[in-house]
Amino acid sequence: MAEQQNESVPTCFVICPIGEEDSPVRRRADQVLKYIIEPVVERFGFAVQRADRLPRAGMITNQVIQAVADSELVIADLTDRNPNVFYELAIRHGLQKPLVQIIDVGQQLPFDVAGMRTIFFDVRDLDSVNAATAALGEAVRELIDDPRPVDTPVSVARDMKEVWASKNPDANILADLVSAMGELRGEVGRLRSATQPTLLTGSTDLYVGPGLVFGSSPSVFGASSGGTSGVITAASIAANQSVAQAKPQVSAEREPKKKVVRKKQPPAGGK
Repeated sequence: MAEQQNESVPTCFVICPIGEEDSPVRRRADQVLKYIIEPVVERFGFAVQRADRLPRAGMITNQVIQAVADSELVIADLTDRNPNVFYELAIRHGLQKPLVQIIDVGQQLPFDVAGMRTIFFDVRDLDSVNAATAALGEAVRELIDDPRPVDTPVSVARDMKEVWASKNPDANILADLVSAMGELRGEVGRLRSATQPTLLTGSTDLYVGPGLVFGSSPSVFGASSGGTSGVITAASIAANQSVAQAKPQVSAEREPKKKVVRKKQPPAGGK
């Protein structure tokens, strides 16, 4: 893809471990970009950029920070907990702009970001790659459909600080409850990130594996999006769960009452 992008085309900036040329880290980064990210975001009309593809004139650090701040979409690969990735991720969290987190399956999310929706995948497993691309497509659609600022740990902490600073006791109680729920949600996400199969943690909390991803209504951003044939939606999963939970239950009204027969006791002193 050309380094110079048309300014009218929305940009998806990928923050991830890159590594040296021909290193295992670089080969993995290229595979994730080629087989998971590019096929999805280009379908929505985004031009994909990464730090090693930015123009070299000027300080690369400044260019990366500007790309993180200004791009219409950011996809963050949290694999191996790269410090640069988390620094750039914090900038995006603070701006509350559209963001999708992804990570290699089997790796555990840090507590602070475990509450954010995260797509787990195995780039060496074709079924996992297919499921991840479907999940990523639905995540991008949801972000396009809902233009509101994205809730992040940084924004929640900022909001809670303002509430705690107020003199409204009811608001302070609510802030305490929200804070406790946020910590619980982060802990649940962290625990689930260590389980199998692949999980999409965060607000959706749906399993992502072969033939099973979360879904939402389609949308368009500059280019028509592909179909969602074969994608299991959240509504259908909820319906299936309701049916499964209802099966073992038997109505107490329909259950026949057992007739209790009591033996007559012989009179005292009699036979």
